[in-house]
Amino acid sequence: MAISERLKQLIGNRKQKDFADEMGVTPTRINQYLNERQEPASDFLRKLASKGVNINWFLTGEGVAYEKQSGSAELPVEVQSLINEIMKTPDLAVTIARELRAILINLAQAEHARKMMKLSNDEIKKVLKSKK
Repeated sequence: MAISERLKQLIGNRKQKDFADEMGVTPTRINQYLNERQEPASDFLRKLASKGVNINWFLTGEGVAYEKQSGSAELPVEVQSLINEIMKTPDLAVTIARELRAILINLAQAEHARKMMKLSNDEIKKVLKSKK
């Protein structure tokens, strides 16, 4: 897999302009990297590294895409391996991201419903207390 493919993985489903802004380069520069008309500059590589990207992976495809962040728990090897496999298939990564989003929305709705039920129960208790 070429650098351009790994760059596509990093961009994900974001707009190239948004990614370029985040990286402090022009969209034209990102386009040049994606079309392999120019090699990534050292300042771009430093910015990737500051975002936790494994530069060795970015340049060679070897290793994991993201370095372990300081203070974060290390993922088991099989989980990191699974993440790397998913990242090789952008369509699958997008599908999984959509599914995770739906799950998170459902969890948020369930938490909201739980809080509302607690408030309702508290109100019922108040009414019952006042009737005594």
